[in-house]
Amino acid sequence: MSSPASPAAPPAAREPSPGSAALLQQALALAGQRDLVGADAACQTLLRDEPDYAEAHHLRGMLLWSMGRRHEAVESFERVLRLRPGEVQTLSNRGHVLLELARYGEALADFEQLQAIAPVSLHTLNGRGIALRRLGRLEEALECFQTALQQNPHSPEALTNQGAVLLQLHRPAAALASLDRALAIRPDFRLALGNRGSVLLELGRAPEALACFDACLASVPHDADVLCNRGNALRILRRHEEAVVAYERALILKPHLAEALMNLGVVLGDLQRHEQAAQTFRRLRASGAEFDYCAGSQLFAEMSCADWSNWSAARERLCEAALQSRRAVFPFPMLSFTHSAQQQRACAQLYVADRCVPEGQVLPAGEPYAHERIRLAYLSADFREHAVAHVAAGVFEQHDRGRFETIALALQAHPHPSRMRERLRAAFAQFHDVSALSDREAAQLLRRLEVDIAVDLTGHTTGGRPGILAFRPAPIQVNYLGFPGTLGAPYIDYLIADPIVIPAREESAYLEHIVRLPHCYLPNDARPAAAPANLPTRSANALPEHGVVFCAFNNTYKINPDLFSVWMRLLQRTPESVLWLRAAEPLVSVNLRREALAWGIAPERLVFAPYLEDLEQHLARYALVDLFLDTLPYNAHATANDALRAGVPVITCRGSTFAGRVAASQLTALGVPELITESLPEYEALAARLASDPQARVQLRAKILAHQNTQPLFNTSLYRQHLESAFLTMHRRHQQRLPPQGFEVAPGAAATPR
Repeated sequence: MSSPASPAAPPAAREPSPGSAALLQQALALAGQRDLVGADAACQTLLRDEPDYAEAHHLRGMLLWSMGRRHEAVESFERVLRLRPGEVQTLSNRGHVLLELARYGEALADFEQLQAIAPVSLHTLNGRGIALRRLGRLEEALECFQTALQQNPHSPEALTNQGAVLLQLHRPAAALASLDRALAIRPDFRLALGNRGSVLLELGRAPEALACFDACLASVPHDADVLCNRGNALRILRRHEEAVVAYERALILKPHLAEALMNLGVVLGDLQRHEQAAQTFRRLRASGAEFDYCAGSQLFAEMSCADWSNWSAARERLCEAALQSRRAVFPFPMLSFTHSAQQQRACAQLYVADRCVPEGQVLPAGEPYAHERIRLAYLSADFREHAVAHVAAGVFEQHDRGRFETIALALQAHPHPSRMRERLRAAFAQFHDVSALSDREAAQLLRRLEVDIAVDLTGHTTGGRPGILAFRPAPIQVNYLGFPGTLGAPYIDYLIADPIVIPAREESAYLEHIVRLPHCYLPNDARPAAAPANLPTRSANALPEHGVVFCAFNNTYKINPDLFSVWMRLLQRTPESVLWLRAAEPLVSVNLRREALAWGIAPERLVFAPYLEDLEQHLARYALVDLFLDTLPYNAHATANDALRAGVPVITCRGSTFAGRVAASQLTALGVPELITESLPEYEALAARLASDPQARVQLRAKILAHQNTQPLFNTSLYRQHLESAFLTMHRRHQQRLPPQGFEVAPGAAATPR
């Protein structure tokens, strides 16, 4: 976009009075000396005597533009155009000021009028192309910039603008080439350098992008847009605190910069500062800006704070938006917002079409590989101390190395060593950190490794990069474990489930072909956590010595008003009982205790367990729990698994989505289906009955502990055989050049296609 240089000479000659001509020359001289205020004062004096002096209005418009007073500049140019309709230079100037004011439709009209009345200039083509790009008419904008480059192939402005529109068209490689050409011509062109950083971010090359933004800020440290982009790079690099600083600096300069507000809210959520995140999203929406995914992000942040003031109406609007293909909510929050698997599918498909589109062509497919062992690659952001790693580590270790060569692709770097990270490194034949690679580069690595089956363990959860598999690097691609629902991606062939989480005849809510393991799809690590030296006591955990301890160690965002009302009635019906919850930021305890008080429950009957770094100490706390209360519509998954391993009865209500049926699947595989209910009233009644019957709780605990050795839930070896049978069947179909098709793995590890 152009900006005013020193004011040009008046657009046309006229016969002014000698005094007016002298005053105009004085104004021009002052402008040339960069005394813009003095020049403007001279123009105003002149225009008081000669209000129809077009040259003076034109000069004043240029001065006002230079001083950043764009609205007044437009008024001055409009005075000129009323006096001299079709004045070419003035039309061009007004068009470019209108661009800066984001009045793109009006700017486009000026540039199109210019094209109709004068030879098409490079300046006009660039202006028209910018207006078209801002109006979303991307192909027309690209054509405009290409025409400009036919006139002048060495125009850094046209090359930079072409790069910007190519980026919006999801062609970042072509955009990078255009911007590199611009910078080869003008190495200090800040706009090209900043846009190059944005393209590198799109390509997943965050360290290089950060270097571009830092170079821009070295010369102009107070550029809000570049500061915002720097925050984006830092967020991708997981330097979250630095990203917050960058966004906040940008917002000091531009308080309503929508992208900075949105991304600041996201990174605050990543830092578990949900109250601040919610405030930031509310600030963005109050500004009037329409920003994709903001409404859903606000509700998720509020739910993470147990702030339900916006829950009912906002949830209804978001579910409606998903079905209407409006980008209002990310797929992961949708799991806890709706009981509809179809709404979750619509949300995921929209997100994938919007954010997970491969740049250029997918990698060409060749003949099926002829390996002695199936090359099985797992992609995860969670090869660390994380729930996914805790449940799956034993499976990774036990894979049949005679049949499978296992490969790990770590999507995020985790510089701090941990026992789990080292354990997983040892479990895989190959371990690749691809955090510094772009999606395309990671896909190319999978292709070079000749991976037969690529398994996405993260999906749409934090750190996920489903765009890698968008390039089709592996002949078989699978959604497994990390995201309990459809990824909504046409390039994912299979989803690993079980008969309970996805019952027969419900496949239409899932884009993938469904593979059902015979028991629970959720794996388990046969290696139990070691008991801590000092066993926990009730008094040390602020729990009463007597009375029932209800536990719900789920994330706060899974708790909603409907469920909480059930829990409060249970506390009313069970004297001396307490509800033991997971501690989060202070606002959570404030909000939940206030809600409890509204039910007539003493706030101290809600007890909050602090986060424990030591996993063994955390798991040992379950010995103090009488009953675990599950959540809905998003169940406890690994958390319920922890409780069951400790022998704690888990009371669940079977939901209507994958995420809402996982606890029911675990209980069935453990042989205690009597803990599964089909409605919230039934759930409440069962919990109340067990709370009042200590003997029944003792018997249930004994049954759960006994079944750990006889039922399939905690049998890692059996589970591994069933999972491998699923992979073998997928591979066999591909080798026979048959398309993906859902099937069920029969008990005993024999796979039977449907």
